[in-house]
Amino acid sequence: MKILLLVLAVIASASAAKISYRGYKLFNVAPQTEENVELLRELETEGAKTGVMFWKQGRVGRKADLIVPPSAVVWVSQALREAKMRFNVTVEDVEDLLEKEASDNRLAHMKMSRQRSGQTYKSVLGTYARHSAINDWLENVANSYSSIASTENIGSTYEGRTMKLIKIGSDGSNKPAIWLDAGIHAREWIAPAVAEYIIDQLTSRYASNSNIRKMVDDFDWYILPVANPDGYEYTHTNDRMWRKTRAPTNDYYCTGSDPNRNFDFHFGEAGTSSDPCSDTYPGPRPFSEKNTSNMRDKINALKSRLKMYLSLHAYSELWLTPWGYDSARPADYIEMDRVADIGVNALKAVHGKSFQRGTPPAILYAASGGSYDWAKGVADVKYSYTLELRPGNDCSWFCNGFVLDSSQIIPSGEEIFAAVEAVVNAMQ
Repeated sequence: MKILLLVLAVIASASAAKISYRGYKLFNVAPQTEENVELLRELETEGAKTGVMFWKQGRVGRKADLIVPPSAVVWVSQALREAKMRFNVTVEDVEDLLEKEASDNRLAHMKMSRQRSGQTYKSVLGTYARHSAINDWLENVANSYSSIASTENIGSTYEGRTMKLIKIGSDGSNKPAIWLDAGIHAREWIAPAVAEYIIDQLTSRYASNSNIRKMVDDFDWYILPVANPDGYEYTHTNDRMWRKTRAPTNDYYCTGSDPNRNFDFHFGEAGTSSDPCSDTYPGPRPFSEKNTSNMRDKINALKSRLKMYLSLHAYSELWLTPWGYDSARPADYIEMDRVADIGVNALKAVHGKSFQRGTPPAILYAASGGSYDWAKGVADVKYSYTLELRPGNDCSWFCNGFVLDSSQIIPSGEEIFAAVEAVVNAMQ
């Protein structure tokens, strides 16, 4: 028994250690044929065994990003050459990239610190903040703008973290509502940071900007900056590249489900894996994850008023419209596309970023059980979109995937806020 307990303690200790990506390389690969795409799918399927991790899936005409452990660099390179696939290594050592990110983020926190009401107030804006700091900041915002803002705990996670959202809206009952969430995939740090920027714009500029005042007077905004708190916190403490939740699975060695495959709409179909070790494992059943069931309950309570659902993700610079599960399109797709087009044009006008719009099967890949498909198909939210934020598909600059420099937070927030403002005004 003592030996067994010792072994379990060693395993637990190892699992708690921070994962290093020393020697991992970031490959940027350009598939030219469907055979090339199939090879990439095979590499992704075997990722749990080989350690190869896809940051971005590829298709013909669309590059893939994958990080490759030292033990697999030679044979992956050989496989790609034999398939006559063009590729280059854009990051020689991913751990160096992560160390620089941590250093830059510490400097960003110091820069954004400022004095407020005679006390040191550390704003999360422009930084990649921890979950508890974000929750504290939401309370501060609600206290500072109490006439239009309040917070609500919509439930706890598997590990007991509070899922806190902020409601922003002026006086009035039963107003139409807009939902925005971010960070459902843990490693996509830019998404919560942009949600925080949107919250700040709606509150701090309410009194001085007539357009924002109208947005807050006409709608109730429900914004959930971190939709996967357990996973998000784990990326800060243990594994920067973690994607899923942290709840156990039926495989002792593999933890977590993909929360954006966990919604009860075409659950377990295209774009999912039955392997609990896979990043696209949807869970044992719909809404098995506490964070997604908490979201479901709150959205269902609001759904008679919800006019728009927005979910912020990263990365690739895409404006995704339903459906994600296959090539079918909603009956009102033309109207949804019209509004999306207005959004991408408004976004481009800010910093020149060109987001591609369309359904995931058309421009990315099919993925079932997603939140925005469920919001459209079950909660009956007419305008339902997923936005994949910076960086884009052009690796000539900022090609570090999920590890986006904190200097890009505010510009990304500015363009996304302009897009949100445009689509809200464009709704019928």
